[in-house]
Amino acid sequence: MLSGIRNFFASLAGKVVFVFILLAFASGFWYFGGPTGGGEAAWAVRVGDQTIAAETVRADYERELGRLRAELGGQVDSAQARAMGLPGVVINRLVNQTLLDLATADLGLAASDDLVRDAIRRNPAFQGPDGRFDRAIYGQTLRFAGFSERQFEEMVRQEIARNQLLASLDAAVAVPDALLTPLFRHYHERRTATVVRVADQDVAGAAEPVSDKDLIAFHQANAERFTAPEYRSVTAIILGVDHLAPQMAVSEAEIRAAYEDRADEFFEPERRSLQQIVLADREAVDRALQRIRDGDDFLTVAEEEAGLTPDAVDLGTVTRRSLLPALSEAAFSVGAGEVADPVQSPIGWHLLKVTEVIEASTVPLADVRDEIAADLAADKARDALFDLSNRLQDTLGAGTSLEEAADRLDLPLVRVEAVDRQGQDRSGDPVDALPQEAVTEAFMLTPGDESLLREYGIEGYFIVRVDDVIEPALRPLDEVRDRVRDALMAERLADAAAERAEAIAAAVHSGRDLASVAADQGLEISTSPPFTRTGEGASDLPRDLIEALFAVDTGQAVVVRGTDATFIAEVRTVETVDPALAPERANAFRNELRFAFGNDLVAQYLDALRQRHPVAVNTEVMDRLF
Repeated sequence: MLSGIRNFFASLAGKVVFVFILLAFASGFWYFGGPTGGGEAAWAVRVGDQTIAAETVRADYERELGRLRAELGGQVDSAQARAMGLPGVVINRLVNQTLLDLATADLGLAASDDLVRDAIRRNPAFQGPDGRFDRAIYGQTLRFAGFSERQFEEMVRQEIARNQLLASLDAAVAVPDALLTPLFRHYHERRTATVVRVADQDVAGAAEPVSDKDLIAFHQANAERFTAPEYRSVTAIILGVDHLAPQMAVSEAEIRAAYEDRADEFFEPERRSLQQIVLADREAVDRALQRIRDGDDFLTVAEEEAGLTPDAVDLGTVTRRSLLPALSEAAFSVGAGEVADPVQSPIGWHLLKVTEVIEASTVPLADVRDEIAADLAADKARDALFDLSNRLQDTLGAGTSLEEAADRLDLPLVRVEAVDRQGQDRSGDPVDALPQEAVTEAFMLTPGDESLLREYGIEGYFIVRVDDVIEPALRPLDEVRDRVRDALMAERLADAAAERAEAIAAAVHSGRDLASVAADQGLEISTSPPFTRTGEGASDLPRDLIEALFAVDTGQAVVVRGTDATFIAEVRTVETVDPALAPERANAFRNELRFAFGNDLVAQYLDALRQRHPVAVNTEVMDRLF
């Protein structure tokens, strides 16, 4: 969180990133000074004598969720966002912003009108193609975001004041040489090691065979590993586009009309595969063209006249619109295998050769009929979804059961005998009939209770009832016999590998050479490249092994368990770096330390502000929001 705070506030005076104000912190103006539109009952978080409205928290959360979905291709639902801690991130950000606003008010920090005006005019988001402030773009952008100019300017004013405060904290951070030198040497120290890997499979013969008695004992001793999780038997009604779309009737006339409306989508314009030579002047391009017309190969001329490789010559397959107008006219004026007349552009003279012509075409209706029908059905399902959800809510509100409501509204009823918290059945397979939000909701209910009608995903609703709770129970041995056998065998192999590694280490501690001991046992020996404490340079070594090697002196051996193997390693060399001999690296490291110390200072300052302005969370409102 600290690094996130620091990144958020990294734009110090003179380089404020106002796009972030507009996009990420658009809620700031609304909550500063008290809740809006909802009265005392609407507050979600109280910071000192200020409150953050529930509407503000929800709006900021939805913005962050939308941003997250955009970054991850839409593959994040509300339940996943909650599991990732997104509500907490949003709340912490709003609280920290409010704390800084209170602090700037206490200190009398404020931005002048000139400073606000200058910051807005320098924001690239509000500039035209000429790089100058454009009032029309400014007004349009604010209207799109839902702000008046006065509101946005007040937000900018507050952000500048916060940055003034943080700039003063940043100025207090210093890293003297007396601190830099030992830390630089510590973090940049590099070591090499002799490494021997004892793989579990290498000691397969040393492991004892597994008997039924062994399986029974291991099954009982490790009951938690073979215990089935809590399951819930549920009944649900799921209203989603994918559930409703198959029920939507789509006529042939509608399909044909949609095909005509989307004609541009199914039309593939003429394309041409091109090769290109670019030369500096007309004389050079005329000489190259004459060689080509005399029969020289285009690629040979490109290499000899312009020093171009075949990859540099190849322009790929293009349409008219993907080229500059002058180049497009030339490229589409000749046939396949022909070279167009030279064309001049700002970068020089172009020779274009057409290697292939792909005629324009239209995808037949028959090829896209199913796609169009599915799209139309989905559109109809979206239109029907909201109305159907209201009808379902009204029906349930009259006291009917889920079964009766589903029957009256002709809705499919989902029954699941057993589902765990991860949305899996007894076999570990996903229960596709239930969205994860419905599963999460089911585990918050007691048997016989049903949820409210809730949203899931981007466009869906569900209501779920818990019919039974199946408590966690140890799975019978016969059901998990193979798993128990594999786990017991893996444990025995790991123990045998560790025992062998410890014996090798004992020999090394008694004075023998690690390489010779390993060679005697037929084990492979390797020497690592130099690596740092963070593992840079030795990505194939386990993290625990690297830490252990930095905790011992040269010539000492360590034993560390890895994945499917036990490692014995011995420190061979230790190399330290004097910051005076690496000034650029030392300066970069000093900046990293300033950044880290600045993080700590900001965190301490925010903690102090929390003591002065206590933070309280309205859990009832939060439960409704998330």
